[in-house]
Amino acid sequence: MRSGKLGWAGRTGLAARVSRVAVAGLCLGVGLGAGLSGCIGYSPGGNMASNDEYTYWSTPHLPQTVTLIDTRTGEKIWTYEIPVGKQLVMHFYTDEYPGANFTDSMRWDIMDVETSFGHMKNEMPVPGHFARRVDVEVRPSPEAAPPSTTTASGGAK
Repeated sequence: MRSGKLGWAGRTGLAARVSRVAVAGLCLGVGLGAGLSGCIGYSPGGNMASNDEYTYWSTPHLPQTVTLIDTRTGEKIWTYEIPVGKQLVMHFYTDEYPGANFTDSMRWDIMDVETSFGHMKNEMPVPGHFARRVDVEVRPSPEAAPPSTTTASGGAK
């Protein structure tokens, strides 16, 4: 029979330390896997999860305008002409305004192209998912990008 203080899970010495490291590594791996699954960030085509989030890039050869339509009335309730070099990120949330005509909410923001994460600062009520449609129009191209705010060396003008 061993004498001395028993460590984690009844083990002593090296076995106790190895067990703690193995359990900590497993917990970290499971936590990262759960936290990152379906979380690729903002990208055209979506983030590979069914969470009602959409990203539209506007480039010189694919300048885009996005319009939200209330399909019950055909009314255009919101339109955004995305500037070249920017992306529009939209995220719809269900039942934010129960009992209202527009029950869901849309949070959106305009960001630099290839921005993967960020807080959406704008919000508005929108029709529920069965009563709305997102239309995307490609404007005539090529379309010039707005002037850059940095110099060739990367510093501000």
